[in-house]
Parts: sequence; structure tokens; C-alpha cells
Amino acid sequence: MKVEDDLPAPSVILLCNQSGQKKSLNDADDVESLARVAMDAPLIIVSDVEDGSRIKRAIESGARGYIPTSMTLGIAVEAVRLVEAGGTFVPISAMSSFQGQDESQLFTARQIMVIEALRRGRANKQIAYELGMCESTVKVHIRHIMRKLKARNRTEVAMMVSNLFDKLEHDRPD
Repeated sequence: MKVEDDLPAPSVILLCNQSGQKKSLNDADDVESLARVAMDAPLIIVSDVEDGSRIKRAIESGARGYIPTSMTLGIAVEAVRLVEAGGTFVPISAMSSFQGQDESQLFTARQIMVIEALRRGRANKQIAYELGMCESTVKVHIRHIMRKLKARNRTEVAMMVSNLFDKLEHDRPD
């Protein structure tokens, strides 16, 4: 499909939404309309508003990604790549809105260790060895983590939590 004869169809559509604009994206109807118009290209919202309930409404209305402007450029680029490959991206700060609980209760201590190993690109067998557990236990933890985050694969888990872990590492005393 082509937009015009000589231009290829977009692989993603980025919608920049600033809270101070005269016409701001405020409700689910706007996102649903844009997602329908986008056809095959997934819609990603880039916004200076990092409100969990607004992010949740946008995703539930058809957006495939929500990138706050507070994110680093590198993470934003990877988020776009993830959505372009078929995934969904929301910032970790919005996870509590999707789960109905606060971030500190989202994962067990053992699941956090597994997530950190996933983030470093470790295979299940390596994670099992490093954490002193069976490989089948690692797989169970990964399934639970994916379900909690509504992620489709381990790469999506790593992308979703990378912002949180980067922030934790930055705040950690030397």
C-alpha cells in the first residue's frame, strides 16, 4: 500500500501531543479515530504528559506506544523499533495504572532478579545458574512477568523495564 504513487506507506505514525496546545489529544475517541486512519501503521503518542490513567486510555483506545518526552532519545528510538516490530510500549511509570497496584508490589524480589538478568540479555540457562534455580523455574518467572506487563516476549519485557532499572542504577549510592 502506498500513500502516494512514489511514497511508501509509513511503518509507524508518531503523534506529538503537548499539554499546552490549543487542540490537545484528550480523550479516547481522538486516539481511536487516529488509530483507524493509521490503517496498518501503528500509532505512537509522544507527549509531555506522563499520567498513568491517560497512558492506559491511549493504549486501550488503539495506540501501540506512549513515549513521554522525559525519556532519553536512545530509549525512545528503541521503543519505536519495538512498536514497529509488533510490540507495545508504555513507560514503566505507567505500569501501576495497568495493574491496579503500585510499582513496589508489581514484582517479587526473585522476579526482579530475573528481570535484571533478562535486561542484560541472559539466556534461561544462564539465569538459572546465576540465581541458583532450575531452568523450569526461570521459565515460570518469565511467564508471570510477561503476564503482569502484558508483554509478548522477553525482549519486550527488557524494553519495558529498562527505564526503571536505569533510574534505579542512577539513584543508587556509589
